[in-house]
Amino acid sequence: MTTLVSDKHHPDEIDKTTDTQDNLQFERSSSPGKVGKRKKKKNRKNKRRNRALEDTQQEAIYNQPELEIQQDEAQENDYENSEYSYNGELLMHTYYTLPPSSQKFWNRRYELFSRYDEGIYLSAELWYSVTPELIAKYIAQLFVKILPPEAEYGLDVCCGGGGNMIQFAQFFDSVGGIEINGTNLYCAQHNTEVYGVKDKTWTLQADWREITRVKDNKEVNYDWIPQSVRDARRDVPPNRIFDFVFSSPPWGGTSYDRSEFNLYTMEPFNITELLKTMTQYTNNIGLFLPKSSNLMQLSLATKEVYGDYKKCRAVYIKSKGRCVALLALFGDTFTSRFDELDDISEDALLGPAVAMNRKE
Repeated sequence: MTTLVSDKHHPDEIDKTTDTQDNLQFERSSSPGKVGKRKKKKNRKNKRRNRALEDTQQEAIYNQPELEIQQDEAQENDYENSEYSYNGELLMHTYYTLPPSSQKFWNRRYELFSRYDEGIYLSAELWYSVTPELIAKYIAQLFVKILPPEAEYGLDVCCGGGGNMIQFAQFFDSVGGIEINGTNLYCAQHNTEVYGVKDKTWTLQADWREITRVKDNKEVNYDWIPQSVRDARRDVPPNRIFDFVFSSPPWGGTSYDRSEFNLYTMEPFNITELLKTMTQYTNNIGLFLPKSSNLMQLSLATKEVYGDYKKCRAVYIKSKGRCVALLALFGDTFTSRFDELDDISEDALLGPAVAMNRKE
């Protein structure tokens, strides 16, 4: 048997034929002309295939943004249609459904609300602005110790997701919540149900500055207060309709000034405006402020609103061994009765998780 292989061509280009006459099998190389034609044909085929592949890839790249948009829109539609959403924002989360800016707060969820797994609602803003539950509970119990036993009516201005309002409602019969953000207020209303205090709370979506604006006839506006509260408090002076008003006003997000917080430039309400509007409805005021708040400004604002010889109490709140905030107390009841708590340890009120330092 003779095998002929052309040295000029790749083995793939060899024609294999069989001569059956002599039962001889041999391989015959193609002629140079045929090989050239096959090369050209193969090259053309490869070019068409590569061009088709490139077109497919380009189309995929071109359509990718559109696909991502469609996926985002589908997700948004899911959120809008979800029973756990409000105004298109999902309020009940796992770590992976949180906005990236809020994911760093995920591990604090049980600090914010111990009943988080029971269906707590939180908007993206509330993950960093809600008062942690232990601190809110401490403040509420502190108010109980300071205020007279007959105190029943409170108000939480800028109530956010209801963290403070819920704890106040554990001890007082009627607690209102004012909040300008509809989504946050929706969360607060829902969260009061989770904690079983809905019947002891009421809420109003409103701008505090607007509803407290003096009327054209120079009278204080009480129209926004529920009629049931006004009826129950008809025997007390109008400017004492609430036994206390509390507020944790906006600090300016997570980027507020931690070196020295300026209470006079605080937005949307400065310290003086807050005190003046609140004293239209009570004499006892508590403000939850940054730990870096300027104490001299607190003193000046107190004298401007309450009088030259009046004082406020600054209570530094500690959690896990570090100072996290300042609670400023205004009004004769708060400032005079506060000193009676000297022999009452923070452990007696709440336990070792939250401590209290005082500075006059």
